[in-house]
Parts: sequence; structure tokens; C-alpha cells
Amino acid sequence: MTRARLMLAAGIALATTAPALAQANPNAPRQPNIQNVPPAWLGYAAMFLLVAAVLAVSLYPSKRSHQD
Repeated sequence: MTRARLMLAAGIALATTAPALAQANPNAPRQPNIQNVPPAWLGYAAMFLLVAAVLAVSLYPSKRSHQD
């Protein structure tokens, strides 16, 4: 094997084992603990208010005259 091939093989071996080494880090962030889930109706109410606001603004009559 030539020196370039050996370096390439070492680089590939390091690249394939790096994720496993990173997962074994004891200082890794903890897993998320989702226990406070907001109710679904709250999201629907927010979407309804946003859609109502967009419709109200888009349907608001303009103050243009027939000469514009």
C-alpha cells in the first residue's frame, strides 16, 4: 500500500467511527422531557384568530375613488 492509500483508509476509518465516539460523550445534552403539552384547541384558536385578522384586513374597503 502506498502512503496516500494508507492515509485515505485511516481517514475513512476515523470518519466512520466518529459518530459512535461522539455519542459516547458523557457531557452530551440530556434527552428532552416533554410533559407540558399545550391543548390542541389553543392552537386552533390561534390559527382562527390569525385567519380572521388576515380576512378582516383583506376585506376592509379601500378609500379610493373612481378617479384612481
